[in-house]
Amino acid sequence: KKIYGIKEEPKKVGESMRELKAKVKKFKALAEEAKKNKDWIKYERYRKLASRFKKRTRKLAKVTS
Repeated sequence: KKIYGIKEEPKKVGESMRELKAKVKKFKALAEEAKKNKDWIKYERYRKLASRFKKRTRKLAKVTS
């Protein structure tokens, strides 16, 4: 890439660590609420979203370190 003059930039994860962790907490709370209401479809959706945002925090930590 350097030969062709293409600048190599680190991959962008998106948001800051604080915002991602806030989203994880929000989705975990929504998942627990859905579980209490026995709405299993929403429970699964929120649980998976929380785990996806957890993965993003790990990626962000890897990029910034």
